[in-house]
Amino acid sequence: MIKNLQLIFLLLVSPICLSQSFELDLSFGNSGNSGYFAIDDGSEYFKKVINDGNGLLYYVGYTNNPTRVAVSSTTETGVLNLAFGSDALKTFVVPGSTDNGSSGSTGQYIAFQNDKLIVGAFAEINNTEETSLVVLRLNLDGTLDTTFGTNGYYIYDPVGNNTYFSSMAVNDAGEIFIGGNERVGTTSNYSYLVQKLTVNGVLDTTFATNGRLSFNNFSSGQWISAFCFLDNGQILIYGTENDNQLYLLNADGSFDGTFGTGGNLSTSLPLEIRAIKEVNDYFIAAGNNRNNWQPTILKFNNNGFDTSFGVNGIASSTYTASMQDAFITDQGTAYFASNGSGLHRVFRTETQNSTPFDIGNFDVYEHSFNQTVVYGITPLANGSIVAAGIGSDLINSGSGTDMMAFKLDATSLSVDDSFLSLIKTYPNPVQDILYFNDYMTGEITISSLNGQQVLKQRLDETLSIDISHFKKGIYVIKLKTITGPTVLKLVKA
Repeated sequence: MIKNLQLIFLLLVSPICLSQSFELDLSFGNSGNSGYFAIDDGSEYFKKVINDGNGLLYYVGYTNNPTRVAVSSTTETGVLNLAFGSDALKTFVVPGSTDNGSSGSTGQYIAFQNDKLIVGAFAEINNTEETSLVVLRLNLDGTLDTTFGTNGYYIYDPVGNNTYFSSMAVNDAGEIFIGGNERVGTTSNYSYLVQKLTVNGVLDTTFATNGRLSFNNFSSGQWISAFCFLDNGQILIYGTENDNQLYLLNADGSFDGTFGTGGNLSTSLPLEIRAIKEVNDYFIAAGNNRNNWQPTILKFNNNGFDTSFGVNGIASSTYTASMQDAFITDQGTAYFASNGSGLHRVFRTETQNSTPFDIGNFDVYEHSFNQTVVYGITPLANGSIVAAGIGSDLINSGSGTDMMAFKLDATSLSVDDSFLSLIKTYPNPVQDILYFNDYMTGEITISSLNGQQVLKQRLDETLSIDISHFKKGIYVIKLKTITGPTVLKLVKA
């Protein structure tokens, strides 16, 4: 007898659902079969990772005691890039910075500039407690390019003032944009700060006021968290925290007053946007809802939000996860790196879907190495993902945190259209007992999205499985049909 309706299950096979999930690539890295690449050089961090599309990965972060900017490189399989030296790790002391104890220089951002690497960092200059903004340029072998800026560095060190480096981007022309904030004089207020550097690392005096745009005045620290470059030379930026506004700048740093309402577009939510991309005549922005720490996507154009997307143009996941990085592909696929509940999580969803975080419309991978925190993410051309951050005692016990990265491979969950009329469950909606029709044969395996098997059972003559004990979430069903193996998603709502 069928139990009373309490739990609803749906088998999702619609083409609108994502067709892939992830599994940890255990062959990646230098750790045997553990699936990670790690460097133990004291206590250190990876903050961001990028890939060149030709098989090489580049990481930025910092070492501790002394605290120095650190840059490393591997292949897409996690093997050391020996062009970077025998240990594939380069460290840099910013001129004038403290180089002892926990103070010093910390690498935060990395981007390509043609055949160069642009690195963004914080530094404490001249033994002060004030932070300065630093950009340096490296050759692809990790050596400092001294033709950039002043002996390889651009340093913004306003005397007696605090600055915050919160974003960096390089446009197709190789020009560098720095986003953040700075304290207004000797007050406790802060203003947005956007700086533009030429290809060779000096302020572009044609932009705003001598290369710097400072605007708005807040009683708490807002910052510029993302850039998007338009084909017409305009720059879309996002101001986070209590402001939560999108602004459109002209190429000279002036505001485009035709954008949104009077030159800006308000999200009405405390979002920290980490990526913006123009996709099919709309802008897609990905970030974090700081009210509840949920991955969030915006869809909008110059006139406002697309109200057919999510709720009034904004969609958020129900997962609670502190988002650290986001990436949007040219096709509109959004990736998130986040941490929460002792796990690191990697999300992926298609923004062409009007409900990208509805059950069944996104993938999430969650796992934990030793106290791992993920800070950066980059998708590869084959659909795999590399994430980078820190892990505790991955190489030597008691050595503190290690720079680490791991790779997730895409695993197909697609279903051929010819099966759609064959795969049936009933009643629909399904109750505690999941029923299959007689096109199903043999063994059923159900796993969580991180690959943990939760049930393995052979169908008997009832063609049913009791799944009343399952927790809410998304599962993967592997089953056999009369035409061969099939993989589906099972969602418990």
